[in-house]
Parts: sequence; C-alpha cells; structure tokens
Amino acid sequence: MLSKEVEEHFPIAIDLRHCWGLRGRHEILRRHLDDIGAPELEQQIIQAAAAGDLIFILDGFDELSTQSWSADPKALKKIRWEALAGVRDMLSSSNTGVLVIGREHYFDDHDEIKNALGIQTDVLWIQTPDEFTEAQISEFFESTGAYQKLPEWMPRKPLVCQMISGASEEDLTELLNSENKYIFWNKFLDYMASRDAQIGSGTTKESIRQVLIKLARKCRQTGDGLGPLTLQDMSEAFEELAGAFPIENAAAMLQRLPGLGRVEFESDNRQFVDPFIVNGLQATAVVEAVQNFDSTYFTGNFIRGLSEETAQIIIDAAEVEELGAESFVGFLNQNREAQNGTAKADMIVLSSSISDGPLNYKSVIVGNA
Repeated sequence: MLSKEVEEHFPIAIDLRHCWGLRGRHEILRRHLDDIGAPELEQQIIQAAAAGDLIFILDGFDELSTQSWSADPKALKKIRWEALAGVRDMLSSSNTGVLVIGREHYFDDHDEIKNALGIQTDVLWIQTPDEFTEAQISEFFESTGAYQKLPEWMPRKPLVCQMISGASEEDLTELLNSENKYIFWNKFLDYMASRDAQIGSGTTKESIRQVLIKLARKCRQTGDGLGPLTLQDMSEAFEELAGAFPIENAAAMLQRLPGLGRVEFESDNRQFVDPFIVNGLQATAVVEAVQNFDSTYFTGNFIRGLSEETAQIIIDAAEVEELGAESFVGFLNQNREAQNGTAKADMIVLSSSISDGPLNYKSVIVGNA
C-alpha cells in the first residue's frame, strides 16, 4: 500500500531534447503538453506543480542544444550553465523528489552538475552498469518481450542489448549467426551514431560517426590508446569534417559524444571509457583509409599499435569489403615516404595476415614503430 503522502504526488516525464532555448518552468511544461497533444491541461498542470503535487522525471540534460562552442573550459562551463536555465528554474520551484537523467561526462564533475541544475539538497547518483550480467540480460530481454541468446563473443553492453531488442529479423539473423566481428561492429556503430543523431536536428549520423573515428585515431598518439582528448581536439575533429566551427546542435553533440567519459573529476579533458568502442573505431579508421587511399591516415605519430581485437575486426572487414592484401600494400607503397612508422607497420602486419603468398613492399622503410 502506498502512503497517503505518496498517493498525492504524480510523476510527469519530460523529454528535454524538445526544450531547447526554454528558460522557465512554465515554458517547459507548456512545450511538453503541446508535444503530447494535451495543451488543454496547461492550467491544471501548472497549478499542480505550484502546489508540489508533481514529481518530475527530466530526461536528457545533455540534449539541450547550445548556441555556441568554446575550447576554453571556463567559457564552455558557462555555456552549459546557460543552456539549463529552464531546468534550473523548474527544480528550484519543486519541493518533491526529482529524477534527472543524462550522460555524466557532459559535465566536468558532480559539483558542476548540481550547480547547473540548481540542486541544493543531497543527491543519489545512479549509474547504468558497463556490462550486463547474464541474469540482467535475461531480465532485460524478458521486459522487452524479445529474448535472445547472445553469442559468447558479443559484448554484454546495455546499448548492445538495446540494439538487439529493436533489430529486424533479417539483422538479427545476421548478427547472431555470424562470427564476423566487422558485421556486428559496423551495425553497432551505425546504431550508436543514429541514436545520437535523433537527439537533435542538424546533426547527421555520418557526422557523429566520422568525428568519433577521427578522435579514436587521435588517441593512437597516446600511451593507452584511450585519451586524453582536449576540447581543442574535439573542435578540430569537427572543423576538419565540416569546414566550420561547431555551433548550436554540433556544439551540443561534441559535449555528449557516446563512448567518452571524464579523465578525472574537475577535468575538462575526455577519454574513451570502453576499449570495445575505441577498438572498433580504430579498425573502421583503417578500413576507410585503405578504401579511400586517404593519406592523412599517416599524419601524426602513433605511439600505440593496433590491438589484437582491432586487427581481427579489420581482417574480418577485408572479407566483407573485398579488400585483398594488395589493397593494404598499395596504400602503404603510396605513402612510403610518410614518417609514421607505426602506421606503416599496421599495413605490413594486416596485409601479411590476409595473404598467404609473397608481397612486394618495394623496400619500404619502417622507422619509429
């Protein structure tokens, strides 16, 4: 039995992605009611909120677009604070519990989260697990009504399970019956990028995909291959692709990029938090560079070679994309004068793994690998 006190409170779930530019609680409530087709309830809902009868569930504090971007940490923190003015007004007027949902790494630390949201009371922090246990997988699929037994090699990530639960019969057959990791990874990357592209208009799946690939390639210049990545790194990755400085939806996209997390509290730097994601992105970077004979792949100085997992994804990709060993050798020979010895070594290792016969590397010199 619920207590009388609990029965007098009613939850109201609001998708914040539709509340861009709104600076007051009444504006947010009106927009929400318009979105769900119930504008006639405006007065009752506003009165109920004022009376403390509502418990707000606010989803997507990281999905509110901002009109500007800055590589200066202090300026970017101010931009995030201003973007959440409406949410702050809503929470400051609420004397009941509230559930606020979003990506933790959108902010630099928990103190910034509380300050930006205007939260003055104690907070219970709840995080999704990095991976599901087998019991959690069963519970998740039972709740969706689409139970699937995942192959042993497939990661038990919550987002992977979400992708599987919504996949078509054709995609399910391909994903669950194939041992080819590139097929799985390519679909997962498309799903991850599409999911973020749907958050706000003006940001495409391909732009998110390419920014992530560029950042993952940048991480090969670091010791562990995961980061750190500065705000300037993210800005430059976008500018290289779009030829323009990130603003509005693009600025918001860069702050909430999937797969990234904080390096440490009170740091404005980010890093990839999951080797599974960065391995796949770095594999895709190689495949696309070979397909397009993109010489920019050899710029910079890679400190870290390809992981075993990354190499296997590339080898599986060669089968799917019909990239023979000669494609990797030709790409290497075209860039024989490049100084990135590790990138050259990548091509030699991959081509020799794909081919059983002799290969002509034309006296390529590999230095600093």
